[in-house]
Amino acid sequence: MKGLCFLFLLTLGSISRSYGQIPPELKIDSTYAFLQFYDSTLGSRLVNHLDNVQNDELVIFHYGGSHIQAERPTTIARKKLQDKFGNGGYGMIFNYGAADTYSSVNYSSTFKGTWKFAKSYQSAPKIPLGVCGMAVEGNTIGAELNFKFKIPIPQDEYEIVILTDVDSTLFDFQVTIDTSVFLFKNNEIQSSNNAIKFNWIGPINTLQVKLIEGNPNAKKFPFYGMSIEKVNSGGVVYHSLGVGAAPFKSVLQLEKMPEQAKILNPDIVFLDFGTNDILYTNTIDPKLSDQIRKAIQNFKSINPDVIIVLTSVQDLNYKGNFITVGPLFRDLIDSLAKEQNCMFWNWYDLSGGLGTIKTWNEKGYAQSDYIHLTDKGYELKGDWIYQSIWNTYNKCKEDPKLLINVPHRNYDAVTFEKPKTTQGTGTSVTKTTKTYKVKQGDTLSGIAKKYGTTVAKLKTKNGLKSDMIKIGQTLKIP
Repeated sequence: MKGLCFLFLLTLGSISRSYGQIPPELKIDSTYAFLQFYDSTLGSRLVNHLDNVQNDELVIFHYGGSHIQAERPTTIARKKLQDKFGNGGYGMIFNYGAADTYSSVNYSSTFKGTWKFAKSYQSAPKIPLGVCGMAVEGNTIGAELNFKFKIPIPQDEYEIVILTDVDSTLFDFQVTIDTSVFLFKNNEIQSSNNAIKFNWIGPINTLQVKLIEGNPNAKKFPFYGMSIEKVNSGGVVYHSLGVGAAPFKSVLQLEKMPEQAKILNPDIVFLDFGTNDILYTNTIDPKLSDQIRKAIQNFKSINPDVIIVLTSVQDLNYKGNFITVGPLFRDLIDSLAKEQNCMFWNWYDLSGGLGTIKTWNEKGYAQSDYIHLTDKGYELKGDWIYQSIWNTYNKCKEDPKLLINVPHRNYDAVTFEKPKTTQGTGTSVTKTTKTYKVKQGDTLSGIAKKYGTTVAKLKTKNGLKSDMIKIGQTLKIP
């Protein structure tokens, strides 16, 4: 179905949020505060979800790296969406303490006893991974997982969903919410989908899972996370599913994810990766496109109507060098969104684009490593996640046939020469020649765009007299 391409402009000087006036030096460009897409059915699907949210909850999965694990931007996005469309519950919590890592900004997670753990960025996880991207496994009586919320979850009726493996070797255990204790004996547990569910009425300040005596065949207690959702309620449920240091391919490691996603039933999945894919090399791995395609298909095989949102990264600077491949990564993600019928959130251009991360640091919005944001920087990002969803909803509600496709910003090419090195009394310059082997479907223009160069330069570098290239041909990249 064809629709209009939409371009929406705001005056940057007038933008303000609950966090105060945004410094214009950040170069925030609200033109890009939308979830972009190339098929109007995606916009209509988003509108339908939000229009029906009071009766049928909207479930969001948000995957990403360290910022999502800590729940900094997602806490803001969750609150604003729930304030606008209704609160369906907190969503997933995980015991990061037992996994030997930092916890969410919203709760502390501690443990007692011995727990094995695994994380999605590991090349060979020691134990299977679930929907959270991490897993822990206890195997001793008395082992505990403890949670304490910094702001108590308010009084309501909740369904608590514990993700584990229900078989004859599962430990008996108890769950304590504040001072109330729930016992779960192996021979009495009824679960056909490896999720143990029970209801709780009241607030939630603290929560504990403890392994107890009882099952003579007990060997282990895998814990993949716990979801807190309201009973018989619509509203938004926002699951923050980040793993620090995780690249895009990490979501392909989640062995238990398909069965657990069917339990939690996501409507929207944010795949908010990229920093750990491009930061250290300032290049795009040729395997990355296929990894992203496979990740998308994994979620669509669970629910063909799920809305996948692919995101670009923010400007980065590593060891004194700007990560100039950022615009190319943005272009790749956008092209895959079009190819795979996904939405695209252009955080790269929205947050100012190439060369702005140092200014974000100077204004107190980014840390001095020029990679991570500060608390108020992540709050700002979370607010723009919400604003982008809200803007998209409103525009698509006005015009169901609308397509949102905002042209990317262009940036002047920035190149860095290798430093001169002295050998004896002479001086030499170390040069690195990059090459590319032509694959099926490649064109000179596509290769030029991928590597930030031009067709003319490619032809000159390789002595080509026409635009014709052959599969298997090796090209030198200028």
